[in-house]
Amino acid sequence: SVILMGRLELRADDATPKSSATAPTELKVWTADRLPMFSLDRLTGGRTDLVRLRGHVVLAHFFATWCEPCRAEMDSLRQMVGRMHEKPLVVIAIDAGEVDSRVQRFFAGVAPPFPILLDHDGAAAKAWQVSVLPTTFVLDGDLVPRFVAEGDLDWTRPEVEATLMNLIASKAAAHAAGFAPL
Repeated sequence: SVILMGRLELRADDATPKSSATAPTELKVWTADRLPMFSLDRLTGGRTDLVRLRGHVVLAHFFATWCEPCRAEMDSLRQMVGRMHEKPLVVIAIDAGEVDSRVQRFFAGVAPPFPILLDHDGAAAKAWQVSVLPTTFVLDGDLVPRFVAEGDLDWTRPEVEATLMNLIASKAAAHAAGFAPL
């Protein structure tokens, strides 16, 4: 990534598709610190405050309209949301630093089943250490980062869905046992 006048600029070459010889992107355990909360404008109007999503497993998906791997992953996310629509799972897609009109054109006619947030100045992407697009963070019900996928991930793979279901089940078990979040 390149920092230019305080804005996060992710170049197209940062998100080039992987060659067939490269292993597919995996969900990796997040081992760094907690990430800061954010409040971002929604493409459809209003704002989304991350802190208000507490109690759900959250996928925070950073993308850009010019990113070819992001396009394929967006479809994969749509399919996953369709299969898991009754689970306490929330997907938020965060456009990294593009103008609203470009993002609106990108989604014209094909509205996703999850909110599109606008990181106008790239501050959220920078604070979340996003250096390649797409990047997706999986947060538990207490909004603690548990996994990260840097690069395009097929969210329809059974092992990916199993990881999400295990995270959802562990939150439900802790809630049922009367454990309070930290």
